[in-house]
Amino acid sequence: MTSSFESRRRRLGAAALMMGFVTLGAGAPPEAPSLAGKVVILPVSDEEQFMVDEGLTLFLERRIQDAEAGGAAALVLEIDTYGGEVHSALKISDLLLNTTIPKTVAFVKTKAISAGALITLSCQEVVMNPNTAIGDCEPILQTGEGIEYGPEKFKTALRARFRLFAERHNYPAPIGEGMVDKEIVVYRAWEGDQAQFLTDTDLENLKQKKKEPSVLAVVKPKGQLLTLTAQEAVAYGVARSLAKDRSELLKLYGWKADEVVSIEPTWSETLTRLVKSPMISGILLLVGLIAIYIALNHPGLGVPELLAVACFGLLFGGKYLGGLAESWEIALFVLGVVLLLVEFFVIPSFGIAGTAGAVLIVASLFLVFLPTLPGTGGPNIPPEPARGTQVLPPVDWGALLGQTAMTVFGGMFGALLAILAIIKWMGSIPVLNRMVLTTAMTGNAAAEAAAAVGRTDAPLLGKRGRSVTTLRPAGRIDIDGALYEVTTEGEYVDRGQPVIVHRVEGGRIIVRKGT
Repeated sequence: MTSSFESRRRRLGAAALMMGFVTLGAGAPPEAPSLAGKVVILPVSDEEQFMVDEGLTLFLERRIQDAEAGGAAALVLEIDTYGGEVHSALKISDLLLNTTIPKTVAFVKTKAISAGALITLSCQEVVMNPNTAIGDCEPILQTGEGIEYGPEKFKTALRARFRLFAERHNYPAPIGEGMVDKEIVVYRAWEGDQAQFLTDTDLENLKQKKKEPSVLAVVKPKGQLLTLTAQEAVAYGVARSLAKDRSELLKLYGWKADEVVSIEPTWSETLTRLVKSPMISGILLLVGLIAIYIALNHPGLGVPELLAVACFGLLFGGKYLGGLAESWEIALFVLGVVLLLVEFFVIPSFGIAGTAGAVLIVASLFLVFLPTLPGTGGPNIPPEPARGTQVLPPVDWGALLGQTAMTVFGGMFGALLAILAIIKWMGSIPVLNRMVLTTAMTGNAAAEAAAAVGRTDAPLLGKRGRSVTTLRPAGRIDIDGALYEVTTEGEYVDRGQPVIVHRVEGGRIIVRKGT
């Protein structure tokens, strides 16, 4: 019969797992500081291998809102990035275009490439280090077919976005368009003392009107993307001035050092960017699922329960603190885990609670991993810009859903393979054998467990019985009217199936499917 030790061990494991997941939503972002009249400096940097992503978006969104609420006089973005996710850059662009902060400045410290160029030109003014560059903003998309250059409708939308920058901040529109589309030609034209920038389409229109400029110089030929040095950016009217470092930037605008507040990401915001990484989030998902499996089948060990809580606490907690996960999404996951615990420890073998729990867990993971995009609604989207200011490229929902499904189901498949490996091979490794397949017991606990499986090993060997619960691989069987806690060697045995005792090891009975 089942020992009181086993019952207590199972209850302890279930309680530890449940209580751990209930605490996943704890934590909140810090209070906004007083920023009245201050110059707020925020980083847009590739440091620590971070690029423009949703984590950066949420960091900037929160800090810009803090600066607005605190009455900041100016916002400076220190740019040093090769780019990243286009839709994340567009969210940041919307924030900058619609902020109530009186002045926004992009200070290009090292580079502003691709999405970095889009963010830079979203600011009212640009200042560049003399040794920097800006440009090359052609959209590259991750689709179901792999990496592809953005379609024409995507480029059209981004060209419209750069024309918007030109209207708002007096940047030459053709320069921005030349950063997006390699097929257009950009000219610098003079008519007397008047200079202007033209695309090949603009030039053709002037020719038809008999207003062709007298002097032309090609700035960007067809087939290339435009990237400007700092000196070219100043000469072409993209950048206001050059500055070697922050102190020169402050001097340029007449800002004093005591007026400056430099804000770096907090640990929770860094955690958000880490768990947003497909590799990190995939590892947390994989290890967490394996730990849940071990905890459910061998509760009370402590280590699997703690590992599961740690992995999913980091996964959900990091996303929640960064605003990438909602409390109801976490609640779905917790409810799914609770239903699995009910299936395993309260009403086993019926399958309804376990199936519902698994569905809720998969649904919650899918929702958390699915990104929110500009213009698609949801709590993480910046406020809608004024009419006519939001220019969005099309959303490839098929690719996004496919990426999300690949992450979630790929993690689950990887966990399944790892679990099968644990079942088949790791039992022979002494340390893992004690942790995964058995519980190390001494003293009274060992004697109690030994009594629960019979007087000696010999009487149970070869005994035939019937499964009372589903063995997956652990569960209960009936032998001659007595109940025993057993495990298989990896087989899945349905309830009511015949089994035979294959091996007995101390307080552990290993069975195989009978005939």
